[in-house]
Amino acid sequence: MILIALTVSVYAGFIAVWRHDPSFEPGPAVYFVTGVLLLTAIIICYIGHLNTREA
Repeated sequence: MILIALTVSVYAGFIAVWRHDPSFEPGPAVYFVTGVLLLTAIIICYIGHLNTREA
């Protein structure tokens, strides 16, 4: 979970820097990576939620 958080932080940092470039156009790859990171975070949080409910 910490690895996912670090990956999202680095990715968000790069996106913030790239947005300041006037020629930056987010392509399909940017949206794909964002979707994969979002779904991964949701799945990991859901699994964590299930594990806390069972205890």
